[in-house]
Formats: sequence, structure tokens, C-alpha cells
Amino acid sequence: MGLYNKRTWLNKEDSPSLGSIVLFDGEVKYSDGIERTTFLAISDCHHTIKLIKNTESTEDYIKKMKLLKSEIELFINHLNGCLAKPTKPVKISSMRDAITREIIEIVFPHLFNDGRYMCGRVGICPSGNGWYINTVQNFVGKQIKTIDQLDRFLKKEGVPFDFTSINDNLIKK
Repeated sequence: MGLYNKRTWLNKEDSPSLGSIVLFDGEVKYSDGIERTTFLAISDCHHTIKLIKNTESTEDYIKKMKLLKSEIELFINHLNGCLAKPTKPVKISSMRDAITREIIEIVFPHLFNDGRYMCGRVGICPSGNGWYINTVQNFVGKQIKTIDQLDRFLKKEGVPFDFTSINDNLIKK
């Protein structure tokens, strides 16, 4: 078994804050003998969180790391969306208006290479004369056409979006 030991500083070099990630897999000498130790540790100025592989299998620990990676990607996508600015003005007169690509680009800020847009755990892509929407966990989705349908789906999945933020003329049902 090879040793893996990596520490990465997460803050800029001139930052007064501390932040690091440590990834370790190797043999460690303890008072009662040598033992394989595997962990990921994330630290800031005050706290450290360690995900240690204890009694679980290596395969289960890898699944845990992949899930963590996926959740971090979703969070990054969300934060990127908070920075996104609409490329052109969008006006909505009613929740029954048809969903347009401009609306999708505001609500779903991250575009993947395969044409899917993501917001949190919800993905959407063009489909016929509407949009196909689903969640990361449930690939069985449905076709939607109106802003009202999109609003209901997002609320149900715990990813509410304030459509009034698109413009001041939104007519609520």
C-alpha cells in the first residue's frame, strides 16, 4: 500500500485566515502497533472536521467521498448562480407565461456541456416544445411549459426561487 499525504491551503497566501484540507491514507504507528489510517480533514481558524474511514469498507468510504464531492459541486453551482447576471432584460407578466431560455438561465445558473441547466439538486433541459425537469436523485422527471409549473416543482424539491426578483411586474396567482 502506498502512502498518500497531501495538505492544501485554501486561503490566499496573504490572507490572515487559515483554511486547509488534509487528505491522508497510510500506515501510522500507534502505541499498540501499526494501523492503516485514512481520513479527510477540513480546517479553518477555529475548527477541524475529520471524515475518518473506520469500520466501513474502502468502497463505502469512496462512495462517501464521491457524495461529498457531488454536494460541494452543487453548492458551488448555487453560489455561482448568486453571481450570475441576466444577459438581457426578462419580463414576466403572469405565472402562466411560457418558460423561456432567458428565464432558465436566471433560475438555473450552471450550464453543463450536455445542455442541462442545474440549480441545486434540480436539472432542466429543452424538450420538444417545453422543458424536461428532474432531480439529481430522481431521474424520472416531467415535462413542464409554464413558470407556475416550474415554481411548484422547485418548491416541492426545496429549491424555491423568488420569481418576483426577475421583474417588478410579476402577477402572482
